[in-house]
Amino acid sequence: MRGRTAHLGVDPEKEANTVHALAHQILQTSQLNDLAYCLSVQANINNRCTAFNVIADHAEAVLDVRALDRDKLDEVDAALKSLRDKPWISDTSLEVTGVVRSPMPTTGTNTHL
Repeated sequence: MRGRTAHLGVDPEKEANTVHALAHQILQTSQLNDLAYCLSVQANINNRCTAFNVIADHAEAVLDVRALDRDKLDEVDAALKSLRDKPWISDTSLEVTGVVRSPMPTTGTNTHL
Protein backbone atom coordinates (compact mmCIF):
# COMPACT_ATOMS: atom_id res chain seq x y z
CA MET A 1 0.00 0.00 0.00
CA ARG A 2 1.39 3.37 -0.93
CA GLY A 3 0.19 6.72 0.34
CA ARG A 4 1.57 10.07 1.39
CA THR A 5 3.51 10.75 4.56
CA ALA A 6 2.70 13.67 6.81
CA HIS A 7 3.71 14.92 10.24
CA LEU A 8 0.65 14.85 12.49
CA GLY A 9 1.61 18.03 14.34
CA VAL A 10 2.63 20.08 11.31
CA ASP A 11 0.57 19.06 8.27
CA PRO A 12 -1.95 16.32 9.11
CA GLU A 13 -4.26 17.40 6.27
CA LYS A 14 -1.64 16.24 3.76
CA GLU A 15 -1.61 12.62 4.82
CA ALA A 16 -2.92 9.64 2.88
CA ASN A 17 -2.86 7.08 5.68
CA THR A 18 -1.64 3.75 4.33
CA VAL A 19 -2.29 1.91 7.59
CA HIS A 20 -5.97 2.90 7.56
CA ALA A 21 -6.29 2.09 3.87
CA LEU A 22 -4.59 -1.27 4.31
CA ALA A 23 -6.72 -2.13 7.34
CA HIS A 24 -9.82 -1.54 5.22
CA GLN A 25 -8.48 -3.77 2.44
CA ILE A 26 -7.65 -6.51 4.95
CA LEU A 27 -11.23 -6.40 6.22
CA GLN A 28 -12.31 -6.95 2.61
CA THR A 29 -10.03 -9.97 2.28
CA SER A 30 -11.44 -11.54 5.44
CA GLN A 31 -14.77 -11.82 3.64
CA LEU A 32 -13.12 -14.26 1.21
CA ASN A 33 -12.86 -16.96 3.89
CA ASP A 34 -15.10 -19.91 3.12
CA LEU A 35 -14.42 -22.73 5.55
CA ALA A 36 -17.12 -24.89 3.94
CA TYR A 37 -14.72 -25.10 0.96
CA CYS A 38 -11.60 -25.21 3.16
CA LEU A 39 -10.66 -21.71 1.98
CA SER A 40 -8.66 -19.64 4.46
CA VAL A 41 -7.34 -16.10 3.89
CA GLN A 42 -5.28 -14.64 6.75
CA ALA A 43 -3.22 -11.44 6.86
CA ASN A 44 -0.15 -10.21 8.70
CA ILE A 45 0.80 -6.51 8.58
CA ASN A 46 4.26 -4.97 8.25
CA ASN A 47 4.27 -1.18 8.75
CA ARG A 48 7.32 0.98 8.09
CA CYS A 49 6.39 3.77 10.46
CA THR A 50 9.38 5.98 11.20
CA ALA A 51 7.90 7.68 14.28
CA PHE A 52 4.64 7.50 16.21
CA ASN A 53 3.62 11.01 15.10
CA VAL A 54 4.30 10.53 11.38
CA ILE A 55 1.93 8.87 8.94
CA ALA A 56 3.86 6.21 7.03
CA ASP A 57 3.77 6.41 3.25
CA HIS A 58 4.02 2.63 2.96
CA ALA A 59 2.45 -0.36 4.65
CA GLU A 60 2.25 -3.96 3.57
CA ALA A 61 0.39 -7.10 4.39
CA VAL A 62 1.32 -10.66 3.63
CA LEU A 63 -1.63 -12.93 3.01
CA ASP A 64 -1.62 -16.66 3.57
CA VAL A 65 -4.26 -18.21 1.32
CA ARG A 66 -5.05 -21.89 1.57
CA ALA A 67 -7.65 -23.99 -0.20
CA LEU A 68 -8.20 -27.56 -1.34
CA ASP A 69 -9.59 -26.49 -4.69
CA ARG A 70 -7.68 -24.71 -7.50
CA ASP A 71 -10.83 -22.86 -8.61
CA LYS A 72 -11.17 -21.29 -5.15
CA LEU A 73 -7.55 -20.14 -5.27
CA ASP A 74 -8.18 -18.55 -8.66
CA GLU A 75 -11.28 -16.78 -7.28
CA VAL A 76 -9.27 -15.34 -4.39
CA ASP A 77 -6.51 -14.25 -6.77
CA ALA A 78 -9.04 -12.38 -8.92
CA ALA A 79 -10.76 -10.83 -5.88
CA LEU A 80 -7.45 -9.60 -4.46
CA LYS A 81 -6.43 -8.07 -7.78
CA SER A 82 -9.82 -6.31 -8.01
CA LEU A 83 -9.06 -4.49 -4.73
CA ARG A 84 -6.46 -2.42 -6.63
CA ASP A 85 -9.31 -0.64 -8.38
CA LYS A 86 -11.05 0.28 -5.11
CA PRO A 87 -8.83 2.51 -2.99
CA TRP A 88 -10.58 3.33 0.26
CA ILE A 89 -8.59 6.50 0.91
CA SER A 90 -7.82 8.90 -1.92
CA ASP A 91 -4.17 9.26 -2.87
CA THR A 92 -3.40 5.70 -1.78
CA SER A 93 -2.66 2.82 -4.11
CA LEU A 94 -2.60 -0.91 -3.61
CA GLU A 95 -0.10 -3.24 -5.23
CA VAL A 96 -0.96 -6.93 -5.33
CA THR A 97 1.91 -9.32 -5.97
CA GLY A 98 2.50 -12.92 -5.20
CA VAL A 99 2.15 -16.43 -6.36
CA VAL A 100 -0.92 -18.60 -6.26
CA ARG A 101 0.35 -21.94 -5.14
CA SER A 102 -1.09 -25.35 -5.71
CA PRO A 103 -4.07 -26.38 -3.58
CA MET A 104 -3.34 -27.96 -0.19
CA PRO A 105 -3.15 -31.73 -0.42
CA THR A 106 -5.75 -33.52 1.67
CA THR A 107 -4.12 -35.33 4.59
CA GLY A 108 -5.33 -36.92 7.78
CA THR A 109 -4.35 -33.72 9.61
CA ASN A 110 -6.43 -31.29 7.55
CA THR A 111 -9.43 -33.44 6.57
CA HIS A 112 -11.54 -31.92 9.34
CA LEU A 113 -10.87 -28.38 8.04
